[in-house]
Amino acid sequence: MKIAGWFLLLLPCALLAQSREDPQLAAKAEALPPQIETVASGGYWTRDKQEGSFRLVIQLVGWEELSSRAFLQWIRMDHDRQESIIERTVPIKEIDGRWRVVSQKFVLRGKRWDIVIAAERRVPEAKATFTITPAADFSYTITTSEK
Repeated sequence: MKIAGWFLLLLPCALLAQSREDPQLAAKAEALPPQIETVASGGYWTRDKQEGSFRLVIQLVGWEELSSRAFLQWIRMDHDRQESIIERTVPIKEIDGRWRVVSQKFVLRGKRWDIVIAAERRVPEAKATFTITPAADFSYTITTSEK
């Protein structure tokens, strides 16, 4: 298994172990609004002498008719200060309130990271797969396959 695979596999375990030892982390998790349905991290980017990972944040919108808002974040690793810093947050406009995200995953394809999102809607009824390719310059490209 490649290093990136191990990172994605062990990160949730490390965070769980840290939350038992760190009451501040547990308090931050409790402060997360209930509308934030998913927070998923993965991938890797480099730009100049900086590096980091991507994070996908999914917010649930509505009550009877549910939809999702999605945000893509670039998280920079500051090795000198030993902390992670949110560099940028951008909405994924193609999903924003029009689709209900049902699953997501980070996929390494060669040297490129993709975020594959499965979504559905009721009116008009449809299913779609969004493949998001984030870039280190805080942009992304997206392809959509709708059924």
